[in-house]
Amino acid sequence: MRLTMIVPIVQLMGVLIPLIGCIVMFRREQIKASMSRVFTNMSLMITNIGCLIMNASYWLLLWSETEEGAWIALKMQSIGSVLFYIYFLVFIATYLKIQGRAWTKVILLCWGFVDVLMVCNLWIGDPLHWVYKMVEFEKLGRWGVTYMMTIPGPLYLIRHAMLAIILFWMIIYTLLQMFRMKIESERNNLAKLVGAEMIICLSLCLTILLKLPIDIRPIFASGSILFIILGVLKGEFYNVTDQGREWVIEHSDSIFIIADSLYGYLDANPCAKQAFPELDLLLKNQPLPEHIKELLKLQKKENPKKDYGQETFTKEFKTSIVCPPDSMQPDLPRQTHKIMEEICAFLNAEGG
Repeated sequence: MRLTMIVPIVQLMGVLIPLIGCIVMFRREQIKASMSRVFTNMSLMITNIGCLIMNASYWLLLWSETEEGAWIALKMQSIGSVLFYIYFLVFIATYLKIQGRAWTKVILLCWGFVDVLMVCNLWIGDPLHWVYKMVEFEKLGRWGVTYMMTIPGPLYLIRHAMLAIILFWMIIYTLLQMFRMKIESERNNLAKLVGAEMIICLSLCLTILLKLPIDIRPIFASGSILFIILGVLKGEFYNVTDQGREWVIEHSDSIFIIADSLYGYLDANPCAKQAFPELDLLLKNQPLPEHIKELLKLQKKENPKKDYGQETFTKEFKTSIVCPPDSMQPDLPRQTHKIMEEICAFLNAEGG
């Protein structure tokens, strides 16, 4: 295959993946869910839209015949980049239920400020060269695309370095949550999130460290979206039945606290958070406070041990009525024969 065909095919895949993701998420949005789930859904939806804008704009930049057209495509790509990265971080934060933390809000606000500053500066022509110190567009016949040669400016480097650091931290945090998770389905979801975060972080590091002829960030963004969309299609991230059930719980006047099998906190409806304000401070899968478990009667009570005495010539205990003592496999005829032998021995001991 000629090299001129590789770039169009790869970029076409980059456009199709978020487009399919938008369709999938749009269909999921038709289901009324809890407010927290709707916010998470909307974050992922806007992430897909941002990724779609990134890839479509870069597609236009690749085939631009004029420098003015390439600049317009580059400006549109910057908008898609802002939407993708900021809402991807919001999606991760809401899924891990850390969006209410003060440090999370500070990080998102600082990141949003840098992004807005970069986009505004780029759209007015980058007069101070904060984003790019130098930009040149060159049509390469070997690639069949427009090559954008740039020298990054200070704002560009600060933005990408900040995002790489934030994603690296979120990878570590998500990995810790995954290793602590006891539920296999949730552990698989967290593994998909880690994979998506690693793909984006890798693209940023390669962009900063290497001088690549092609911008790899859009196609890598589509790759990260693919990890999550596969989970959505399989019903692992969002299940229609669960969404309907959560909507009912969300609007109920009763207290509902959702926990895993080890009493780790997962979610709670507004009535529960009003009755127990400390729930807002709990992270996902963090153990519920003892006083809440006690009030909700979640404390495990040990069953009192019963004493049936000791085995005698007329009394014998069997651990199972179907499994022989030397096997854990059910063998009812053999075990029944053994029990009947013991009963006969008891009768013979009494002179029967």
